[in-house]
Amino acid sequence: MSVALFEAEELASGSTSKAAGGVRANFSDELNIALGARSLDLFSKFLERPGYEIDLRRPGYLFALTKSEDVSRFEQSTELQKSLGVESRMLSAKEASKISPLLSEEGVLACSFTPNDGHCTPEAVVLGYAAGARKHGATVKTGVRVTGIELKGGEIEAVTTWNRAQRR
Repeated sequence: MSVALFEAEELASGSTSKAAGGVRANFSDELNIALGARSLDLFSKFLERPGYEIDLRRPGYLFALTKSEDVSRFEQSTELQKSLGVESRMLSAKEASKISPLLSEEGVLACSFTPNDGHCTPEAVVLGYAAGARKHGATVKTGVRVTGIELKGGEIEAVTTWNRAQRR
């Protein structure tokens, strides 16, 4: 089987280049918590596989809550996260200000903190996955837009593309 990746522009030039790079498991539903935790696990080993530096930093995610309904929602989410193996806890504003000294405690009712969450460089993640794909025999083409896919018996038989060179 052969694998090809086609990107209409340049790798990581779309929404990826505009992303802040946050990587977290602090979510309110089971699926996103699981996806976030899995991403954090994979990203922590990204230098070994696929073998690319993504500048992963894990200072944690801290949400400062100023509405009682948000406190209640985050308390429930924190319990769900913990039940799924994510290190997560609720903090007072005073406790949170020790983690983030720039936090103003005024008006903060509570905080949610996941110490293993963090951020990385989104473009590096894309380039790392592309490099890994190439290393395993995939073809990566930029400036090529997929305009159609033909299936036969559930298998891809042909892919129709258009590339930038055709614009000229």
